[in-house]
Amino acid sequence: MPDNSTTRVARSTIAVRRTTRTDVEAVLALRRNLLTTGEAHWARGDAGDWEAIYRTQLEEEIDGIVSTQATFLAVAVAAPVGTATAIIDRRLANPANPNGLEGWIQGVYVDGSARGLGVGTALTRAAGDWLVDRGADSIYLDSTPSALRMYTRLGYVINDEPHLRKELH
Repeated sequence: MPDNSTTRVARSTIAVRRTTRTDVEAVLALRRNLLTTGEAHWARGDAGDWEAIYRTQLEEEIDGIVSTQATFLAVAVAAPVGTATAIIDRRLANPANPNGLEGWIQGVYVDGSARGLGVGTALTRAAGDWLVDRGADSIYLDSTPSALRMYTRLGYVINDEPHLRKELH
């Protein structure tokens, strides 16, 4: 996998596709990078073997055991340079969400060698298209400060609903 010291890739060489079994280790490495860059403030901690559980989640998705999740991989010159996951979340139906389906985009990460080339945009669009195709009435995501401008350009807005979190371990 490229690191920040490698030569930048060209925008025209980037392709986004669904993750396959042969991609699992590459996606795991990209997620590891996301979680260790310091921007993923929500992922601080050292509880459990998250990598083994994440690998299982990916494999269940790829094998069709889980149909409410899709992980995408961005590839440039045969090298993985980014990943994102779309998740359908079934909520209680309400007037703003009559079918109760909400989409979440999580784990968007672009390797330093490919930043600024539209990889994050391509991944977010692919994940968003997958969610729309499955009936999501809205899409939620959490952003790091460095990606906020990109998401705003794509039409995402900061909503007035505070997200709260309670650690259970």
